[in-house]
Amino acid sequence: MAGTILFTAANSSLAIPAIDHLLTKYPAYTAVLTVRNPATTDPNTQRLRATIAKHPAAKTFIHALDLADLSAVRTFADTIVDQISQGSLPPLASIVCNAYYWNLTGGMEMTVDGYEKSFQAIHIAHAALVLKLLAHFGPDG
Repeated sequence: MAGTILFTAANSSLAIPAIDHLLTKYPAYTAVLTVRNPATTDPNTQRLRATIAKHPAAKTFIHALDLADLSAVRTFADTIVDQISQGSLPPLASIVCNAYYWNLTGGMEMTVDGYEKSFQAIHIAHAALVLKLLAHFGPDG
């Protein structure tokens, strides 16, 4: 039984080719794709949507997820848990922790949670997400 593969930063330059490969070679899987900005005006999300459009039978879901806000991470994880528990999503097969944040032009940025933004987005938020979802992997995940 195929499961769900969750990507963070699914609209990034690294994720889009990986998602295209997934949808081409493993169409039985469901892809849950997170982006910081799901708006149709966001150029990165437009590229993601164009990639998905090449696979009309694909089971994909785009969700907003701001890893710089741990309450958003908890809310998102709870939503995924509910969807798996209710059977509207198959159990997890994989989580691809792809998101990152790197500020090269300004000073240190802090999140609403009080952590340095890069550290939270790259490490803390991914760890929180995986830990909240760990019990919801299928037998092959």
